[in-house]
Amino acid sequence: MSFYAMIIMAFGMSMDSFVAAIGKGAVLQCPLVREALRTESIFGIVEAITPVIGWAAGLAAITTSLDAMAVGAGLTFLNVNIVVTALMIGLATAIIATMGMLLGRFLGAMIGKWAEVPGGVVLIGIGSSILVAYLGLL
Repeated sequence: MSFYAMIIMAFGMSMDSFVAAIGKGAVLQCPLVREALRTESIFGIVEAITPVIGWAAGLAAITTSLDAMAVGAGLTFLNVNIVVTALMIGLATAIIATMGMLLGRFLGAMIGKWAEVPGGVVLIGIGSSILVAYLGLL
């Protein structure tokens, strides 16, 4: 998997955290930067750990971040550095969650559920790409 593909995957996987952060930011109405940083740390750590668990187990397990575990399981079929990949996912999630929380006070009511669409599209694309590569279709 190329470096650019890992970046796209990392930001695609962080969209669910982005949506949750928008909701939290909308509820808090005026979140402090300290609260945004605390939230991004939690989201980032969880999103960084779960693909490693999925990669090590080779299967998707029940946890707070099923998409990250499923991606981790899919990564077992590719030649990737799981540590670098997990760190990129965690960092992307931390960045996106912080932005989402701070944007939530302005955009929460307007975009709400529609913020999930780009993340879903990216994850479907990644899954399709992994399947095609595994089956040797391209």
